[in-house]
Amino acid sequence: MHLGARRRWDGRIVPMTHAADHAIDAIGLVCPEPLMIVRNKVRSMAAGETVSVVATDPSTVRDFTNFCRFMGHELARSTRDGELYTFVIRKGGGGAAPGSGRNPGGSPSPPGSSA
Repeated sequence: MHLGARRRWDGRIVPMTHAADHAIDAIGLVCPEPLMIVRNKVRSMAAGETVSVVATDPSTVRDFTNFCRFMGHELARSTRDGELYTFVIRKGGGGAAPGSGRNPGGSPSPPGSSA
């Protein structure tokens, strides 16, 4: 559900997708740029804050899904409307997602550990 639309610098109209704490316009950017921008933004956010992303690169679906799963964030929304992909990512509370193979310190878990 769109909450309205806005006009980009190049005149294109893009949907506003979700009330979020932060917004990223990744339209026209290709892998790995959207993921790098999202990663940098999420690093500066507090746990529980959200960022909405609008992108046109189909690989963002895979990239953001894996990023959230691996880093312990929530992909709260992922939709497609024509060539536009919209996402809402909620920053996790720290540490890594269960089963991600990483401990909260960021290094790989030792073999045989239950971290």
